[in-house]
Amino acid sequence: MLADMDSRAGFLRTAAAAAIGGAALVVCGGSQPSSAAEVAATEFVDFEDSRGLFSCRIPKNFLRAERAKDKRGTVFVAGDYSKAEVLSVQVVKTFDLLTDAGLPTIGDLTKWENVGKPAAIADLLKQRRDSDAAGGTPVESVVLPGVTLDGDVLQFMLKSPIKVMRADLLEKEQGVSELYRNTYVKAIMRGDGSFLVVWAGALNTDWDQEGGAKDRLKVATDSFRLEGLIVDGVRLGAV
Repeated sequence: MLADMDSRAGFLRTAAAAAIGGAALVVCGGSQPSSAAEVAATEFVDFEDSRGLFSCRIPKNFLRAERAKDKRGTVFVAGDYSKAEVLSVQVVKTFDLLTDAGLPTIGDLTKWENVGKPAAIADLLKQRRDSDAAGGTPVESVVLPGVTLDGDVLQFMLKSPIKVMRADLLEKEQGVSELYRNTYVKAIMRGDGSFLVVWAGALNTDWDQEGGAKDRLKVATDSFRLEGLIVDGVRLGAV
């Protein structure tokens, strides 16, 4: 997936495209926060989807785009594409999650406990995500320890390796010998047989910096919640 390590811009375009399943992205510049204090003070804006699907806090410098639901359910993408730091939201039918994996669909699929064990569901979501990789390049993501289920909310983290053509050049330019994406994942049942899932990830080269991607994306993921009116146990909202 890393086709040209001589071009940092090309590398970041490729990594960002992979983060949202191959959608075309525009790499844009823009001012970056100069310190952790500035990050804490100015970075986030409160965002609410115009269709009433969800709300969350998003880094202020992220470009944001609502979109018509595509074949994989993506309805929103935001990011700092100059750093391949991307957040995306999908609407997925529980029936599709199971049938795409060749699993039976029996009983009430509006609750996670009826779908499967948390770790097994996380693995299904990982497989679905990996199948969306840009350019059809095989991806072997790993679900990290610590899958949690709290009512309608399933959360876990992914580590997704990125193929590097020139590891020596990567180490020279980035100071690391391997490249991968860390991704926060949060999936919330809607009560109508579908769920919303947010993927918020960045490269390991930007993850652990002070006030960096790890902290920014955790704020965004933790604040992600469903919106819309609930009628007879079902949350309404256009999809």
